[in-house]
Amino acid sequence: MTLCIMSYFMEDVDLNTYMYYLHMNYPFWMTDDAYGINKERRGEIMMYANQQLLARMRLERLSHKMCDVKPMMWNEPLETGYWPKIRLPSGDEMP
Repeated sequence: MTLCIMSYFMEDVDLNTYMYYLHMNYPFWMTDDAYGINKERRGEIMMYANQQLLARMRLERLSHKMCDVKPMMWNEPLETGYWPKIRLPSGDEMP
């Protein structure tokens, strides 16, 4: 039942397109030397976008009287992974 309530947010095409744009244009995991990318604030931009997305998701969940989002533990593997099989413009697989 909870997934049906939040499906308008989780399956939003425009939101997914925006996240795709951020990952393609501001790849925080790539180094300038190896890939020739010269965007100095890409990690900061990705972190800001993720913070805003999480804040919106928390507000949506609380407005539907659902529990708050559990904090993510960076040292532990994620329970459910998502592997979209997206490729970078160079043809390499996106991590």
